[in-house]
Amino acid sequence: MQIPSAALSFHYDRANDVLYISSGQSQPSYCDEILPGVFLRKDLYTDVATGVTILYPRDQLAKGIVNWSRMPFGIRESDIRGHIS
Repeated sequence: MQIPSAALSFHYDRANDVLYISSGQSQPSYCDEILPGVFLRKDLYTDVATGVTILYPRDQLAKGIVNWSRMPFGIRESDIRGHIS
């Protein structure tokens, strides 16, 4: 699913090194781990993707762990770097 990164909201919890990326309004969601430390959030009732949670994005970037071609919403490495610096 490709959504322009401008349509996404990013919130970085610096104290816990967790990046929350959301599409649209907050809604009750559940998570599926799609890559190590990367969780796709889906609406409880419709299964539509609502966002992504990335644990330890600084380590993920430094170690080259994330396969960026598999990220939902067309999220790129540059999107992540721009929001955790």
